[in-house]
Parts: sequence; structure tokens; C-alpha cells
Amino acid sequence: MVGGSSRPSIRRGLARGDGFIFGEWSSIERFLPWLRDEARLRGRSGFTISALANVAVGKGPGEALDLARPHGVRYFGAMPTDPNFIYCGTGEMIGEQIAKYADAGVDVLILVPQIPHIGQVEQLARDVVPLYH
Repeated sequence: MVGGSSRPSIRRGLARGDGFIFGEWSSIERFLPWLRDEARLRGRSGFTISALANVAVGKGPGEALDLARPHGVRYFGAMPTDPNFIYCGTGEMIGEQIAKYADAGVDVLILVPQIPHIGQVEQLARDVVPLYH
């Protein structure tokens, strides 16, 4: 698996990897159709496209974002303002927000909790994962 957010990194992934992982939604919008075409042209039928999605589960978007803020500031240096950077809300809301990854053709989506508490994983398993099975 190779990752990145540029055409050169995608070319490396196609040449050396068995898949590619995106870290930002904007890169998926920009490069995924081209990547699929390139993989097909190179005969890479089993080439897996993965993505990371930062998530924060709470009673609503405001609460979840507030709970994620200390970790976001510590990890990223400042709280990202792009609404596609951290998907916040109830499990059902997050499920609706991340549906676009499947619609775009992402094969594997890795949810990355931004609230450092095991309860986040439990809520994602209970409320989000069943939406995709």
C-alpha cells in the first residue's frame, strides 16, 4: 500500500504497490477517477483504493467537535477548518457524511477517531459499521 496526495505518489503506488491510500477527501475528488483509469490501463484489476476518514462521535456535531478539539490542536497544530477533515456528529450523521467515500469508489475506508477514548471505537462499531454491512 502506497499513499499520498499527488500524481507522482499515485504513479509510485501503481508501479510498486498493491493499492493506494488517500488521506484527504479533496485528493479523492481530484485524483480517484484518474487513478481508476490508470489502474485499468496498466492491467491492475485488483488494485485496492483505500482512504482515511477522521471522525468524532457525539450527541451532535458541536459536542463532537468540542471533544475532538484538544486532540486536533495537539496533533495537527491547529484545529482544521475544512468540514471534510473531521466528520462530527452522531453515529448516524457520520454514516451519512462518509457515504460519499463508497459512492466515489473507495474500496476500504479506515475510520480514525479524533476523540481519544475507547468509547469512540465502540460507538463507531455499534452505530456506523452496520450501515455498510
